[in-house]
Amino acid sequence: MAPTRQTARMSTGGGVPCRQLAPRIPRRNNEVSDACRSETFHSRGEEGVVPRRLMEMLTHLGIRQQPQYHIKRRPRPRRHEWSATVNIYANGRLLRTHKSPAWRATRADAVDDAAWEALTGQCYTHWRELTDTRFEYTPRRRSGTAEFTRATLGGFMLAEQSIENLDTCMEVTARFQQLQMELQDVRDQLTHTEAELKAARRALNQNNDDSSDHSTWTATSPSRRPVRCPPTPSDSEPSEEDPSEESSEA
Repeated sequence: MAPTRQTARMSTGGGVPCRQLAPRIPRRNNEVSDACRSETFHSRGEEGVVPRRLMEMLTHLGIRQQPQYHIKRRPRPRRHEWSATVNIYANGRLLRTHKSPAWRATRADAVDDAAWEALTGQCYTHWRELTDTRFEYTPRRRSGTAEFTRATLGGFMLAEQSIENLDTCMEVTARFQQLQMELQDVRDQLTHTEAELKAARRALNQNNDDSSDHSTWTATSPSRRPVRCPPTPSDSEPSEEDPSEESSEA
């Protein structure tokens, strides 16, 4: 039996050739690294249209405690990203927590997102209490979802722009209602004036009818009698005859 030629092979413990194993390059855990370098800021009350509107709505609901914002900043190549979380308290008790849905390029945008999430969520929860108020037409979002039960004014409109448009619509609606009330007052005045005019015409016609039913009195002058003048003395005594007349008679 001929001897078998043996070939030397390098193998690993698993029986996989060395050339098939890629060298393990240590990867940096970006999330852990970024988490270590991120910063968190705490604030009670933020400036901006949306945070102010949120506080106005909470005040209307009887919640006067300022919401607490937790704002996180993390570095990115040549920029920073921001996210925010807002906690709503009442009498020192945590009621709700709302978080911005995505990282934003500025702190203000992140705060607006978190406040908008809280505003729309609370409008959905307390829609009965907000009926017939300036918050009635604010979009309502089902808590924990991105589903709005009341449609927004625009598809991808910013929260601040949505509130400004809502305010404009509310002002126009209020002005239109005021004009309708003023117009109704004018109509009521015209109706009242027309009724008074008709009543005056009826009274005038009634007076004319009453006067035509009675005999008409006309002023007449009494008949004149001839006035006789009293006789004068010359008319009562006989006049002396003219001597010429006597001679002629003779």
